[in-house]
Amino acid sequence: MTGFYTEGNMTIDDGIVYPEFNIDTTVLTPTFVHFTDLAGQSAQVSIGVPFVWANAELDTGSQKFRQDASGPGDLYMHLTVGLVNAPSLELPDYAKFMVESNPPVVMYGLAAMMPPTGKYDGDKVINIGTNRWTFRAGLPTTIRLSRDWTPGKTTTLEILPSVDIYTPNNSPPLSSILIPTDLEGGTIRLGDTELVPNQTTQAPMFTLEAHLTHDITDKVWVSLDSLSRIGGETSNDGESQGNQQASTSLGGTLGVTPWDGGRLTVSGGTVIGRNDFGADGWQVMVQMQHVF
Repeated sequence: MTGFYTEGNMTIDDGIVYPEFNIDTTVLTPTFVHFTDLAGQSAQVSIGVPFVWANAELDTGSQKFRQDASGPGDLYMHLTVGLVNAPSLELPDYAKFMVESNPPVVMYGLAAMMPPTGKYDGDKVINIGTNRWTFRAGLPTTIRLSRDWTPGKTTTLEILPSVDIYTPNNSPPLSSILIPTDLEGGTIRLGDTELVPNQTTQAPMFTLEAHLTHDITDKVWVSLDSLSRIGGETSNDGESQGNQQASTSLGGTLGVTPWDGGRLTVSGGTVIGRNDFGADGWQVMVQMQHVF
């Protein structure tokens, strides 16, 4: 189970930025994770459904616009497969392998997709669902910085380069609103006028996530976290908007193992640098896991 609170210019989809809005977002995501063997390599399948509460406000000086949204977000499904030094072993055997083999690097391949299952309304500006498919590919990699992998004495650098690819949104925000025409009783969809696009597309988003992690004891660890993103320029009906995003966030995490098979982490972070179209704000996240 993961829960987080964000205050900034995004909702749950960090690919979409609302530059002029201040948005408070609370998310709870129950997630099922299954570990398995794939061609002798360790593999992990995860499925999660976020439940979201978002409150958005735009202050123009002369008046305030406010919109609330809540409901399920887009389903998240991902698969990670071991590529380097990640054999499929039971936990005690894998821990023994890491100590005895002492590999300098462990690498996985990641493939994920987010189908448009979340709550979406083309009449609204702010939405929880995205009304499009998102596909992600990445290479989660852990580099050992300490002498070995002895529990309680390990220091690592974890990096995750990834790219998100988006399909078009054929019902952009406000495009479904019907407005009257000159004809008696006639209406026209706002997306079929020049006021609102009929379709929006978005360029790929490139992300580099990094964690410098150090064991304090065999049950407590801390990490310094960073997240950098660039890309995601949008086009309205084929016309580029010149709004490529760029942002960098910095934060930290405290993790504990409160019981056998359990893991609890508390993390927080804030944006420290961005362009005019990049993500802004801060976040606090709590994550609890248990291995059955």
